Amino acid sequence: MNKIRLFFTFLLCVSLSSVLTIYAQEDPNCPGAPLPRLTVGAQARVLPGDANNVRDLPSRAGALVGSIPGGEAFSVLDGPACADGFNWWQVEYGDLFGWTVEGSGTEYWIEPYEAAAEPTEAPAVEPTNTPLPEPVPDFEPPVEALNVLEVGVQARVINDDPDSDTITLTVRAEPGRSGAPLAQAQEGDLLTLIGGPQEAAGLRWWQVETAGGTEGWVIEGLVNTERDNAYERTLLPLCLADGERIAYRVGDYIVTSALDGSDACVLDYTNALAWMTFSDRTFRFDNIFLPSPNGEYFLYSDPGLYRMKYDGSERLALTRDFSIDWAAWSPDGQRIAVATGSSIVTLRADGTGAAAVTRDPGNYSWVGWQSDSETLVFLEQDRWGDQIGTAIEFSFHRINIREGGLREIFDAPEGFDLFSASISPDGTRFAVSGVQYGLIDGMRGNEPIQLYDIEHPVRSITQVIDLETESVILDSDVRFYGLSWLPDGSALVSTDFYEGALDVLPVNGDASSELEFSGDVLPSEYLAILGWESDTVLLTYRGFGFQVEPSDYGIWAVDVTTGNIERRWSITQAE
Repeated sequence: MNKIRLFFTFLLCVSLSSVLTIYAQEDPNCPGAPLPRLTVGAQARVLPGDANNVRDLPSRAGALVGSIPGGEAFSVLDGPACADGFNWWQVEYGDLFGWTVEGSGTEYWIEPYEAAAEPTEAPAVEPTNTPLPEPVPDFEPPVEALNVLEVGVQARVINDDPDSDTITLTVRAEPGRSGAPLAQAQEGDLLTLIGGPQEAAGLRWWQVETAGGTEGWVIEGLVNTERDNAYERTLLPLCLADGERIAYRVGDYIVTSALDGSDACVLDYTNALAWMTFSDRTFRFDNIFLPSPNGEYFLYSDPGLYRMKYDGSERLALTRDFSIDWAAWSPDGQRIAVATGSSIVTLRADGTGAAAVTRDPGNYSWVGWQSDSETLVFLEQDRWGDQIGTAIEFSFHRINIREGGLREIFDAPEGFDLFSASISPDGTRFAVSGVQYGLIDGMRGNEPIQLYDIEHPVRSITQVIDLETESVILDSDVRFYGLSWLPDGSALVSTDFYEGALDVLPVNGDASSELEFSGDVLPSEYLAILGWESDTVLLTYRGFGFQVEPSDYGIWAVDVTTGNIERRWSITQAE
């Protein structure tokens, strides 16, 4: 009899609980939501059953950043915020940070929660030898870097992990995972270091002040066991260096320095292929970082298009929805032209206002500006070389982005393989270089195709075209890799991609000359042009290969009038 009474008492309690849940009072301040029950600063948990989604904003339009499983507890940071008929609470669950919903109508999905108190006295145990904690790793820059973490500097929140697109960094009241969360820093935010470092819980912590004035502690970096225990930083100190700067790649990092290689700073990790930055299907130019006309920014592909300041204070993603084969600043620095592979697009310098220049889908892989900052020259390939040696048809066109007027200015002869193209510094002339081969018949599956007969080149071709008259003013039997112009536009200069040589071709003549070098020795291959100092070209070198790490990096300065070589900097020297 007692068992029957207890059973019906249990059923009554369950029924009353159900009634209370069903008829819980609706929040008059947030129609459609139950009255809020949580407290900021306290703990709560998801009711057993389904997980609760967590979003980056208190709205169903917010991006989904994760979920909290049923029965799991979390910290309440802020709220409630009413949106879409829900009360949203800002929460922290482990490394997950965002907004979650309390319930709907009269039904609660989360509830206040108080963890069971821990026993005040631990049972006596035999003393054991406690292993010492693993030392916190140090970031080892690829060069002797000027920018280091220290009190007083500003640092950008970054993410070195190539497998992650975003990062959030919790600012805590104390160093350690148990420190109460005070704020959340996003990738790209600038923090001022005001104290530290301190080591806690196997991590190194710095005291920082956010742009909003919040003071707290953040981690310096994390070890990623999925990347051979790589130490991925979360903080990158800014580069406090004056004067003209150049950017180049050393290992997996973007580095900037003075023209002589001094005052080097590490700016960021790069996910791009180890042997190139911009990578279309024709050009093979290594380490291209395109400086803005005012010298404040440079562009690079990773593989989307990014704009970075030389001091490292900004890394702005300009494109996310299309790949980048090539990009070019307008001479006035206000716009950027992009070859996406399927179209030519212009953007404002901050990445907004994207507008397609080409109307018909095609294969476009190079673009440049004329001096008026309104007229573009671009390359169209009639088909991709999707098999080694497949013949491609090349043609260059010009168009005014405001007025239109598409015109063809260079139609490559049959069998032409393009190596390089470049517009003169004053924007009035256009140079193109490559090799013409004979063609042989081949097959791709059941489809007949034409292939370059690379064993029997017909001739090398370098042409310079006056963009005003559209007439050829130079037609030379030389081929150029890595084509560049002397700053005064009087000659073309090329690095021989495979032999490490430099060639100079005066524009007012047709005689090319290979420089007779004196002074230091250039690497034997894979040179790329970084920039110019009057008649002195700055070159960088790196090893080559899809999987092979480079054996040497450096900067060499070559006077193209005398051939004198000066080694400005190299890793082997630094070591």
